[in-house]
Amino acid sequence: VDCAGGIVDGRSFLSVLVIGGEGRIGLAETGEWENCRRGDSFFLSAGAGAWRVEGKVDLLLTRI
Repeated sequence: VDCAGGIVDGRSFLSVLVIGGEGRIGLAETGEWENCRRGDSFFLSAGAGAWRVEGKVDLLLTRI
C-alpha cells in the first residue's frame, strides 16, 4: 500500500504486522508517528481512534 488507515473503535483492538517494505504508522489523535519496516508489529488498543500507515508496506491486519 502507499497509504492505508481506518478507525479502531471501542469494540475491538487492531494488531498490525508489517510483512514487507518500509513506511510509518501514526494515530490522528496524538499526531505521533513511528517508522515501520518488515517484521515490526503494532497493537492499537480499543478506542485508539483514527490511524494511518504511509509508505510502500505490506500489512497483515487482525481485528479482534
